[in-house]
Amino acid sequence: MNRLFYLCGFLLAGIALPLNAAVLQQQMAGVLAFEAESFSTLINGPTGSNFSIITTTSGVKPLPANTNAVGAAIYANRSGGAEDAFATYQLAFTSNGTYNLYARYSFYEVSTNTDYGQEDSYYSPTAFGQAATTTGSWSAEFLSFGGYHPTNNPNEGAFFLWDAGLSTYVITGASEADPVMVTFTIRMREGGTALDRFVLTTTPQTIANGLSSTLDAMVSVPEPGRAVMVMLGALGLVLVRRRSR
Repeated sequence: MNRLFYLCGFLLAGIALPLNAAVLQQQMAGVLAFEAESFSTLINGPTGSNFSIITTTSGVKPLPANTNAVGAAIYANRSGGAEDAFATYQLAFTSNGTYNLYARYSFYEVSTNTDYGQEDSYYSPTAFGQAATTTGSWSAEFLSFGGYHPTNNPNEGAFFLWDAGLSTYVITGASEADPVMVTFTIRMREGGTALDRFVLTTTPQTIANGLSSTLDAMVSVPEPGRAVMVMLGALGLVLVRRRSR
């Protein structure tokens, strides 16, 4: 009952987040995997740079039919030299540890650009809680081409590859009864980069030529639907009233 009570109150608090917000709660000790499109907010740059959702049938740069992306992806539309667009994620950890970051993404031709090495990166935060601002501490993450060289075998959204992040993130004081909630923010670096999935895990992973069957098998946390959040929030109010009697 304590866990249900906390979860309902936690989700009730989440209702105060932006309307498209979702709290992604860890389901397995030591692993939190989630889809790039399960963001809490997308923050567009004042110059027009933005992240947007793309699928095989929709978006500014639809995914090719033969893509290996899981579901949708988010695509970086960069205006000029701006690097001022962000995607934020609300994460709830139920187990402690030092978490390694892995991202699955693809370089993806922009307009007449044929230099695929100019569309293969994004910024990750060096710590949880990084604000959506160009100041602060960011790590530039570059996709390792490996066997998928951008000239010999352009990805073009068909091949999304894994890459290890430069930073690690420490979680303490978390439990199933009392999750630790953090904000994870990514920042646009180069236009044309498309991101499919993220995995945070306490177990370091081996990636060969951008491939990892172990990371592929880590199931993404389901994104709570808005109706479910409202229902659980209402249930949380009932439990609060019962507990106060």
